Amino acid sequence: PLLTQIDTRACPQLTNLDARLKELDWPLLNKFRNYPSRVIGSGDRGQNDGEFNKPWSACFDEASQRLAVSEYDNHRVQILDTLHSYESRGMIGQGNGSEAGQLLNPRGVCLQATTHHLVVCDGGNHRIQLFSMDDYKFVLQFGSRGREPGQFDFPFGVASASSGSLVVVDKDNHSVQIFDSLGHFVRRFGQQGNRPHELKGPRCVCIDSYGRYLIADRDNKRICVWSSDGSQCIRTLPVG
Repeated sequence: PLLTQIDTRACPQLTNLDARLKELDWPLLNKFRNYPSRVIGSGDRGQNDGEFNKPWSACFDEASQRLAVSEYDNHRVQILDTLHSYESRGMIGQGNGSEAGQLLNPRGVCLQATTHHLVVCDGGNHRIQLFSMDDYKFVLQFGSRGREPGQFDFPFGVASASSGSLVVVDKDNHSVQIFDSLGHFVRRFGQQGNRPHELKGPRCVCIDSYGRYLIADRDNKRICVWSSDGSQCIRTLPVG
């Protein structure tokens, strides 16, 4: 489940998603290879149930077979039921704003491993918010705009470790931050640059079976593999 996060802007396989979400044969998800491909949404921008406006990221809840899709310009996360023709089952986000539970240009999403909460990069508000997947209500938030530890400058991607700790890609601070399951800052690694231990405009992150962090270092056109404690970049893989 740690590799079920898909960031539509960081991954070149996901294209033409301005007003629609298309299921693809994603190479990291071998168990989904035999699932039929299909298009979700009308192809037109909209704000109604089942419509999208710049779908940005998605994650899949295997337990309930629901798909959570963040919508950049609708300032919400839409929950779709994959067992019933991808019908919309609810919205997360109470409109464009900065109050708790509101979203502004949300980006990456994931499910927290221990609580099953939906974790949302509330990019325009420079914070992370957690929501219950039972009733879609706000649970907690952390972060603010800035350059100090625990602050963000456009968080783009997020992943959950098996312990429930959260790994957040901090795009314009050119770094990655790690928080415990309650959102308390633990550590940060990376700085702006193009050397192996540096990042430039990172977009998304996932965690492999060894606990290593795979980071889409977009502006350096590479994938960086960092150790599980964030102390070193083990290798870089050029892309594009």
